Amino acid sequence: NIQVKLDTDTHSLIGKQQIKYTNRSNRTLNEIYFLLPANHSKEKNPHIHDIHNDRGYWNGWQQKSTNVTFVKQSDDFPLAFTLEKAPALLQNFSLDNIALKIHLPKPLSPGEAIEFHMGFTTKFPEVKSGDESVWQGYYTWRFGWHPIELPLINDKWLKDGFQLVPAHY
Repeated sequence: NIQVKLDTDTHSLIGKQQIKYTNRSNRTLNEIYFLLPANHSKEKNPHIHDIHNDRGYWNGWQQKSTNVTFVKQSDDFPLAFTLEKAPALLQNFSLDNIALKIHLPKPLSPGEAIEFHMGFTTKFPEVKSGDESVWQGYYTWRFGWHPIELPLINDKWLKDGFQLVPAHY
C-alpha cells in the first residue's frame, strides 16, 4: 500500500508505503533489501564531460534521488537500516546508496512474514524530455520512484544483478 503526495514546490514525491514482506527463500533472513533506482543519478558521471552530463537539463545537471526517511514496524518500534553500495552492473558511477538494507528485529524463517512501513522522498530533476523528470508542470516517472523489494537470488542479494519482484499497482 503506497500513499504519496506530489510537492510541486520542491518537485518531490513524499510517500509512505506499508509492506508485508514474506520470506520466500529457503533460509532464515536477518535482513532484507530494497532497491532505490533513482539514486543511480544522485551524482554526475565523472567519466564524461559536463556537456554530456548536462544534456537535456534546462539549468544544467540536477540530481534525482530517493531518500528514506524512516522504517518502522510500528510508531514505537523503528527498524534499523543502512544504505548499501551496489555492484558495478548497470553503470560505473552513482553506486552509493542504491540498496536499502533493513536489519530485521528477529530472524525471519522461510514462509514467515513481517509487516512494516517506510517513508521516502523522491526528487524530480527538471529535464526537457524523457522519463523521471518534470518539465513545464508535467511530471513523468513510470518506474522506480519508490523503494522496490530486491529478491534473494542464488543466496545473494546484490551479486547477480537487479531482478525485481513483480508487483501490482
